Amino acid sequence: MINRQSFERRYSTNENSLFKENVKGSIRKQNISDLYSLPIQNLLKLDHEFKKKSNTTSNPDYAKIMSKSNQSVLDRVVYDDNFKMNILKRINRYVKTADLINLQKQKVLMNYMEEHHPDSLANKGCISLKHTEIEMLNPDEKMIYELSERSINKHNNHTGDNLKKYITSTNLHDTIYISIDLEEYEFTHNITEIGITIYDPRENGSYFMNGDYYTSQMPTFRKYHVIIEEEINSRNSVHILCKKPESLFNETYILKKREANKFLQSIWDRYFNNENIAKGGFKCALVGQSVGGDIKHLTKQFKIKSRCEFDYDLTLKKVLGNESKRILVYDTEKISMNLLFSAVSVKKQLRFLNIPHGSLHNALNDSYFTLISFLTMTNIESRINLKLDDPIELLKRYTLLTMIRVHPEKVLPAEVLYNIEERKNNKKKNKKLVKNTEQLEFGIPLRTTDYSDLFHF
Repeated sequence: MINRQSFERRYSTNENSLFKENVKGSIRKQNISDLYSLPIQNLLKLDHEFKKKSNTTSNPDYAKIMSKSNQSVLDRVVYDDNFKMNILKRINRYVKTADLINLQKQKVLMNYMEEHHPDSLANKGCISLKHTEIEMLNPDEKMIYELSERSINKHNNHTGDNLKKYITSTNLHDTIYISIDLEEYEFTHNITEIGITIYDPRENGSYFMNGDYYTSQMPTFRKYHVIIEEEINSRNSVHILCKKPESLFNETYILKKREANKFLQSIWDRYFNNENIAKGGFKCALVGQSVGGDIKHLTKQFKIKSRCEFDYDLTLKKVLGNESKRILVYDTEKISMNLLFSAVSVKKQLRFLNIPHGSLHNALNDSYFTLISFLTMTNIESRINLKLDDPIELLKRYTLLTMIRVHPEKVLPAEVLYNIEERKNNKKKNKKLVKNTEQLEFGIPLRTTDYSDLFHF
């Protein structure tokens, strides 16, 4: 039976919440020029006249700085084959190194399994136990068995060609990544939020005809957070908490469905349907967590016209293929199964990769952190620094995270500790803490009811 108060809280449209007030006052609902003071308006008019008189130049840096939108400049960037050959050599060298390390660690794991679980080595060169035998293992032994199976058995090994197909395009700097995440209302499955994060290598470095490439030290991402106006009052509270107001990045677009259709179509036409990208030697890829169903749902609900085909197969041949109308799809859930150790969800990936994060289940936050997770898992230097090619190191990290989950009270974020201290000095009556407190800063769950008003939504 549904609690009447919680029902009214979810469905009431008369409640004058801070979130609704912010929506009504959204910058996107106003004429932005009216927000500037008169002196600034006059200065902007003079600058506009200067730009109209300014002569064009062949200097690409000048064009990028002076252009209102540098997309036309980016479409003229050409990917150089000399650069590609140099990077492919680096990738091949790295993959051989990862293979060598894994081969050495295999011996350690094989010796352990031979000593403690000799039955698992019945098949030569392959680790295998019956399901009933696996379930009888204690958690630590089960973890070691799963790691051994993953590292030794060729069909799910995380090195060699199984690794290469994921890291090639990231390290070649020839792929534009578009990360998309959706939030749906838990009762109707209507899309309430859309988050899009775009990483364009042409905006993050300079390509030269001699094969040199200079990369940006601080990556630039294009980020878009869209809330569907018709679903503005549809706020999740049962299975997950509503995080619409908690975008970590600048502006939120409040769009009607027809406006969202135009916006999404412009994204599709700019990236997925744009043949000029392939002519310059670049390609686009879609990134997301279990993203296949999201894209089908999105294109159907908003009637997006697509001239491309999404490829969900993740084969090496297609990663390096030249089919301009085929868009490769990187599903971070599948990738994490290969590249990490038991870190399937986005939250687990971020914790495993030691990436600070917060306010998950906001569509833009999820799309951004999913893309960051993907780039970290597939960038050679990140993998080296995090020791993601050493199965024993992966086991140690996973064990530590498991300990944190078992003893969360010892790893509270500083902000929570501060609020607890404040509560001790405050005699006012506190409301009962919402039980669903999984989506906290750095993803650390809390299992306490001593304080209640910290995460009230």
